[in-house]
Amino acid sequence: MSLEDLSRRTGESVEQRRHLQVLGLIGGDDELGSDSERVRLIPFARRRGIAPDDSAEVSRHQGDVLATFIDLLMQTTGKRESQPRDDALATLEVDPVFAARAWNAAGMAGQTELFEADVEALHWMEQARAPQTCRVRKQVAPSP
Repeated sequence: MSLEDLSRRTGESVEQRRHLQVLGLIGGDDELGSDSERVRLIPFARRRGIAPDDSAEVSRHQGDVLATFIDLLMQTTGKRESQPRDDALATLEVDPVFAARAWNAAGMAGQTELFEADVEALHWMEQARAPQTCRVRKQVAPSP
């Protein structure tokens, strides 16, 4: 996978990916396939206040601090295949406004990728809110 492909998948610029390479948080172009979990973890940490520069500085002094988390994530290989959010939503019959509201309500506004479980959850939420599935039976009051 090229740096450009990786950037498209994650929604971040090629320049940002190159910066992560310079910091030593991800490998070179030939290693990007194995760094896919790192590329997902770094923005996750950033959204929680841990800057990539800070992760790199700690790693220089204490060793690869991301490795433990990456090892855990790699145990779910095959279960973590993702696609860019816009590409995934284009394949679903989900109202984009509803999908954006659901995504924000779930606290995932900054996540640019959808995993299989995310797609399935959006599908079920859309089905649950569809008018044809929300028929209410008229309640008849019992006769006195």
